[in-house]
Amino acid sequence: MEKHLQRMKTLERRAEEGHQHGAIGYFDLLEARWRRIEAEALLSESKSE
Repeated sequence: MEKHLQRMKTLERRAEEGHQHGAIGYFDLLEARWRRIEAEALLSESKSE
């Protein structure tokens, strides 16, 4: 689960870089952020069980 979170953080970071250079759109950046937030929530849930 932690590896998944790390991948989502990497995806978000690359999306931010791509957005800054005009390579991807704002909504793609938002989707990457949402995936990272979702991964954090899943990890938190799995640790609390």
